Amino acid sequence: MTAIKWFRKNNKKLLAVFGVLLMVGFLIPSFTGMGNQSRFDGVAGYIIGQDGQEVEISLVQIQRRDVQLRVMRELGLNVLCQFDGQNPPLLCQLPTMGGVGPFPVLATSLLFFGDNQYALGVRYFLQSQAMNWAKDRQEYERYLEYVNELTASEASRGSLYFLLLADEAHRQGIYATDKQIDQVFEAYRQLVAGRRIRPHNIQQVLRNSRMSEAELKQVVGDYLAVVRYGDMVTRQLTVSEPQLRKKIRDQVEQKNVGGTYISFPANMFRDKIDEPSEEELQKHFEKYKQYRPDEIDKEKNPFGFGYLLPDRVQVEYLKVDLSEVKKVIAEEFAQFPAGEQEEALQQYWAVHKQQFRVPLPESEIDPCDTEAPRYRDPAFDEVYDKVKQACQQQQSREKGQMLLAQARETTQKQAAAMKSEKKDENNSDKSEEVPAEKRVDYEALAEKLSTDKIKVVFGKTVYVSRQDLPRELLLDATYKMRNETAQQSLLEILFTCKPLHKGTVSRLDVPPIQLYEDITSLTAFDYRNRATLVYMMRIVGVDPEREADSLADDGRAGTASEEPLSESRMRTRVEDDWQNQQAYSKAKKQAEEFAQNSEVDWKKVLEEANVALKDPCAPPEMKPLREQTLETTRQHIEWLTETARKYPERSRRFLPQIARNTTLLFKSMELAQEQRAEQDKTTVNKNEQPEATRAILELPSQLNCMVFKDLQAASPNKNEYLRRKPLATEEILRETQPLLTLVHYNPNNILKRSSFRENMPAEESTK
Repeated sequence: MTAIKWFRKNNKKLLAVFGVLLMVGFLIPSFTGMGNQSRFDGVAGYIIGQDGQEVEISLVQIQRRDVQLRVMRELGLNVLCQFDGQNPPLLCQLPTMGGVGPFPVLATSLLFFGDNQYALGVRYFLQSQAMNWAKDRQEYERYLEYVNELTASEASRGSLYFLLLADEAHRQGIYATDKQIDQVFEAYRQLVAGRRIRPHNIQQVLRNSRMSEAELKQVVGDYLAVVRYGDMVTRQLTVSEPQLRKKIRDQVEQKNVGGTYISFPANMFRDKIDEPSEEELQKHFEKYKQYRPDEIDKEKNPFGFGYLLPDRVQVEYLKVDLSEVKKVIAEEFAQFPAGEQEEALQQYWAVHKQQFRVPLPESEIDPCDTEAPRYRDPAFDEVYDKVKQACQQQQSREKGQMLLAQARETTQKQAAAMKSEKKDENNSDKSEEVPAEKRVDYEALAEKLSTDKIKVVFGKTVYVSRQDLPRELLLDATYKMRNETAQQSLLEILFTCKPLHKGTVSRLDVPPIQLYEDITSLTAFDYRNRATLVYMMRIVGVDPEREADSLADDGRAGTASEEPLSESRMRTRVEDDWQNQQAYSKAKKQAEEFAQNSEVDWKKVLEEANVALKDPCAPPEMKPLREQTLETTRQHIEWLTETARKYPERSRRFLPQIARNTTLLFKSMELAQEQRAEQDKTTVNKNEQPEATRAILELPSQLNCMVFKDLQAASPNKNEYLRRKPLATEEILRETQPLLTLVHYNPNNILKRSSFRENMPAEESTK
């Protein structure tokens, strides 16, 4: 009670002391200068205003923009801005938006809404597009930098970019109209009605964010202004008259270029080529060893020869074959009583019913009834065998994964012991490469975990590249799994490992794996998407891209300092390419002779050439040379394209043929243009028809030469040019807009255009 009486007696003095301490706590930062220099003073940064003076950007402004973007994302308005690589965003399709291009909408959705999965998909799409934009390797790599900077921009900075871009658009007088804003909300309501966006209580979302409907409309208006201004800037390319004429001429002539031709492929003369000498092979190898395979240089490497070795890795692995495990599971299952077997399968079926659904025939589905089911759930007895197979497949996979989990536990214990030992010795917790003598022995671990019926197989590969994988390991069909879902391709893990990784790791990238780090939860699938193998793996060697040291160095043995393999694939490739080049020279010479001799009588010379080139062992009806037409080539392209569209799973087979035939049409068009220009120079009187000459088309990249009898390509007349001019202008702008979009919406360029200067403490700014 004495203490209580003392507190009651001195409570005023205690309050006074507490107040003084509180004041001192607030005043100390001011006396030391910390209060004025801290980011907590409410200023995030400065931009240059229209009068040339610095204007403060407050933290409150950025925080409010962050709330506004969060509300748009929560309501699902960002769905209107998403681009799937084929169909333009719905925002571009609104009539009042005036045909806004898809790429400004794509860029803003990346900057503002920060969806990692969406950004990753767009990154892959833009990277594939960059291959079409670039003229050479350096230009392609520069475009990749722009793509990565846009797609990997920090989501936390989206509110700042929104603030700066909206201010930039408004300074140029770009604002959204009420009609445009209303049309966005109408499109949004249609998406909600069609269940493409989850319905929300808009009023409740606005109340939670302390936002009014008027402010939400203003936010949408600001976003539309950013998109419209970006579209206007990225379309401000001046299209010249010569550029348009060339574009339209190429479009028309490539479509109607025609002619009859004879092919002289190099493989027709391969059997006439002698074996190369060692000196010839070495000379050929030295000439092209700095090129990547299929890297064409028009002047120095028209054939696309290349012997630069790609990135390679060497791995050790533990493997469990699930077909063996499944046999053991089936034997154990057969020993259960029939009742227990059926009960276990019933339980599996109850959980995985969707896996066994049967699609209904088209005749039983009403196309007008969108709510009608498109499938039926079969009875258990109907799918008994399928359920049994699927259940045992899952159990075998779990069994294999359990064996490798034991291996992983062993390696983790070893790593923890090493870490503790190193910390005790050096009083440091630095992660360094584990010495070879202290690493877990995978081979010994495989023997320890194997049983009489289930073997854990140890293996070690030679150095392998993406293009040169051991087929039996299914590395290109192996994925790191998480929650029964393919999380990442094994090839991406292997060939972006720490020794090979270039650049920084963004929010979209998985941190690269290190040497000797265990890669677990790996499952390989067959062509029917069935799990066949489970792995545990680690990289034990890396050989980055380099020039081959010699004809005996094909990279499979690692760096050139190591002993090469006895059988070199490099020598075989170089020898084959040398013979192809010599055969092409013979084919070219034969084509030139045919072109010269056939000036007077094409048919007679063709018959004589077939007699001279005839293989005595071939059937009488087989002729080495036959007439072909560009019209047939064009029809073949159309057929291949349509077939690929109908059967997308086979489309990869047709792409090389489509590319070759398209190249033939394009090169034929260029040759016709060159021939016409040459004739115009040599013909004095343009009214006279010049004598026809045989045109020779050289395609060294395809190891083929063609002799044309009547190559011709009709140029567009004045009316055709005027008719196509608006469409060609729009096409040129559309082709160029993606590149200009990458530049305009580049995060660094946004900050530079506004002259944004971030507010920071004095000690940081002096650094």
